[in-house]
Amino acid sequence: MLVAIALWAWRAAGRVVPGGELATWQVMALEPALAYGVGAGAATLICVVAALLRRRAPWLGITTWLGSAVLLATMGAAAATRGWWALVAVLLVCVPLLGGLLGAAFSRRGRTRGRVESTAGGERIGRFGLLAGIAAAVVLLLTAAFLVWPGAGPAPATSPSPAGSNADGSAQAAVARGPHEVRTLRYGTGRPGPSAGYGPGVPVVTQPVDASAVITGWPPEMTQAWGFDPSAVPLNGTVWMPAEAGRFPLVLLVHGSSTVPDSEAGLAYLGEHLASRGYVAAAIDENFLNPGVLGPAVGGLDAARSWLVLAHLRQWSAWAGQTNGPFAGRVDVERVGLVGHSRGGEAVATAAALNAAGTWPDDPAAAIDTGATVRTVVAIAPSDGLYQPAGQPVRLRGIDYLTLAGSYDADVMTFAGARQFARTEPGPGRRKTAVLLDAANHSQFNTRWGRYDGALGAARGVLATAPLLEPEQQQALATAYVGAFLDLGVQGRDANARYVEEADVAPWSPRVAVRHQVARGDGTDIAGPGVASGTPATAQRTVLPSRTGSGDVPVLNVAAGARLEVPRERLTTVTEAARLTLDLATANTANTATRDEQLTLEAADASGRTARVPLRLPPPLPGQFTKLAAFLPVPATEPTLSTVSVRLSDLGLDLATLRRATLVVPPEATDGVYVGPVRLITADRDTSRRP
Repeated sequence: MLVAIALWAWRAAGRVVPGGELATWQVMALEPALAYGVGAGAATLICVVAALLRRRAPWLGITTWLGSAVLLATMGAAAATRGWWALVAVLLVCVPLLGGLLGAAFSRRGRTRGRVESTAGGERIGRFGLLAGIAAAVVLLLTAAFLVWPGAGPAPATSPSPAGSNADGSAQAAVARGPHEVRTLRYGTGRPGPSAGYGPGVPVVTQPVDASAVITGWPPEMTQAWGFDPSAVPLNGTVWMPAEAGRFPLVLLVHGSSTVPDSEAGLAYLGEHLASRGYVAAAIDENFLNPGVLGPAVGGLDAARSWLVLAHLRQWSAWAGQTNGPFAGRVDVERVGLVGHSRGGEAVATAAALNAAGTWPDDPAAAIDTGATVRTVVAIAPSDGLYQPAGQPVRLRGIDYLTLAGSYDADVMTFAGARQFARTEPGPGRRKTAVLLDAANHSQFNTRWGRYDGALGAARGVLATAPLLEPEQQQALATAYVGAFLDLGVQGRDANARYVEEADVAPWSPRVAVRHQVARGDGTDIAGPGVASGTPATAQRTVLPSRTGSGDVPVLNVAAGARLEVPRERLTTVTEAARLTLDLATANTANTATRDEQLTLEAADASGRTARVPLRLPPPLPGQFTKLAAFLPVPATEPTLSTVSVRLSDLGLDLATLRRATLVVPPEATDGVYVGPVRLITADRDTSRRP
């Protein structure tokens, strides 16, 4: 019982809601009370049955064991569920055995009984108990060592660096601080709340906003703890901006869900970097939308995350129009980027879509007029589908979209941003990119969230951390990708464009393995899941599977040894500058070695000349979450689409009479290949990996 309570308290300490500590502990105290209440009820029933059978049963011992089992089993362990169940089993078996041995050893009655019973065969029973206790102690020691051990796993996979020192120099330049001196200040309501720094004395005072139409079920405990309810939600934020005069694009940074106080401060590394490179960056406070155990019944919180982003945009538009104040004449709200992490990553995509639509879908009469134009959305390890406006998935149109995640994400546990990528139509002159980073996890994109994804207390010891990138490396990668993509979409600067447009390049040395899916809005889909191609026997329409078992990214599953032919009528507008891009993923998720799948693109013109281009399809990135996975034959993986590009002028064919283009899947690709959109690109810029 003491062990179970200690483990519960360790986990509970990580669930305390900032500003509502007393109320949080009062709510959480019900958990052990209910667990041991269930144990007592079950023990009573067992003892009654035993009495009817003229047997004796230790009521207190059964209550303690069953209550501890219920408490441990209901604690949860996020991605470490299986490992936690294994740990619970060890504790429920070994701790009572060891406790019984120690109790007998220090009990005079037990020692006397042992001497009396030794002449009647009790010596054999005593030795058995001793051996069982020793075995239990050894198992517990090994378990403790296992929890401390960081885990064994593959080191972060690397891909070869381009030749020459300039490659490394440019990579460092992508994460280097910009030329602007940075000024930091805060804005807020000036009232106490769950986030520090926005109370009395805040430099820029804002008025609360009424979110009661979005948030429902707000409990009195939250109002008591934080001093406000949904009718007076604060507009708080931390701003990083160039110190010198000028009018700069605006970037809002939105954190995700955590009980860590001041989660927005964990995005300061992005805010400072962007400000030094000519942006006004503001990390907005949404910590009060993370009520934890105080508000399990609160409704509309995920909708409120997007609603609050729009409210901040309105506030910034008002400041931009002022003639005095710290932001007057300093902010260009016609050039806005939204960057979000975790649930914040989903929120910024939703906010951008609603801002463009101009109405709140759940209430068509509610107009949205922020006065700001969102050009670019960046979603870092985002969730997806937690809030669907009017019950429909979010679709982005006419907006640049970048999603970035890690293959070791043990919180969202799947590349959910790829779904929003598939639903985004950037439009002419714009782009979308999906990047999966090897050995990056979920939490390290926020400097305040630590190294463990969604695990609290002893459950942290089940997660493998040895294979992960160091936090500074992961944050440097995020800095480079976010900065380069915003430069392209918001400012039209392409100095670091290759980091978001070339799939073999990651802005770090050694080069971390990445999977890029890239699409330009000026391309035309000519094959794939949205275009009739192949035959039912060789190309089955399906959705890309994920670790969580669900997904809505449409693909074709082309069987091993099969051919997928591009319809001839879609090759009539080919020019010398045209390229063919294919989004591909191996269906063999057990292929986590360095071996690539070797596919072939065959083409022919009207004269009968043919050309064959080898295509390299990399294996899926490994994604071990727990230490136990290191002992399994196959680490957890999921297929990830990567974009492969072929410049058609390199085929040596008469493009004016091009008659056939066929993807050939070799027989050794045992599970086949997933094929996403096959696009014909007429723009000159090379936006993806060359074969």
